[in-house]
Amino acid sequence: MLATVEFLRELTCATLHNANRTLTSLGDAGREEVGTNRFGNTVFRGDIACEETVIETFRNAGVDIRILSEEHGTLDVGEGPELLGILDGLDGSGVYKRNLGGRYGTMLGIFQGIPHSRFEEYLFEDYLVSGIIDHSTGCVYLGTIGKGVDIRGDRALPPLIELSSAGSSREAIAVGNRARGYIDRAFPFNLEAYAAVEKPYPKGFECLGSSSMHYADLASGEVSLVLECTRKGNLEIAVAYGLVHEAGSVMLGPDGRDIGPQRVLDFARDRHVPIISALNMSLAQETLALVPEEFREV
Repeated sequence: MLATVEFLRELTCATLHNANRTLTSLGDAGREEVGTNRFGNTVFRGDIACEETVIETFRNAGVDIRILSEEHGTLDVGEGPELLGILDGLDGSGVYKRNLGGRYGTMLGIFQGIPHSRFEEYLFEDYLVSGIIDHSTGCVYLGTIGKGVDIRGDRALPPLIELSSAGSSREAIAVGNRARGYIDRAFPFNLEAYAAVEKPYPKGFECLGSSSMHYADLASGEVSLVLECTRKGNLEIAVAYGLVHEAGSVMLGPDGRDIGPQRVLDFARDRHVPIISALNMSLAQETLALVPEEFREV
């Protein structure tokens, strides 16, 4: 079926809520280990169930889409799909394993009409809708192309978020060493690449153990920086890009440029490179300047 962007936005929201209901219904059983995935990560029953719920929701909606997921790999829903769905059924599985009440999420992005025969040509900037649900609150963060960010739930956008006359700042906290943010400490690369970045920031950097929650908080303006790297087919970064971009923030690669024109499946596929997301370009570039040259080679 042909689907409008508005329809896809509402479908994404409904799909994420369905994943939340599925995970909630599983309770402790969702934390049962059922194997490892193609990236070598432990897979829990909750991971599989969330992805199956998303796939079934698309099937029931009659949307023809190719889904690239962390646990199920690549599969087609319908015939001749001309949309791409990128899915991480349960991001932050380690937190989920330790604490059912912790913050972890499902990430889902829908990318626009490139025939599936040219699947490898998808770019980060080809997103239509990017969505994340915080399973601890049921709050959904939606970025829709050209429509900005829609946060549905108990959280609202902070009142200070507005562009300056120069368009260079989203929020007053994104200034020099008053900034605070997140760093993904699960990857040794990040600890080395960003070692010099943390020093000038007295408020420090946290790690929530869930990239989805890092990017959700950047989109809502609760933090100024998210420091991560390429990995696992760039699935999480691909979904996050649309949300970050629609929030008026930036996501830079190691060359200091927005990663939007890069191919999702090819970008730094075989190595880690820094991915810096920030409330504005000046903060992102200031941060990248602190990353040693040897960590910026693609």
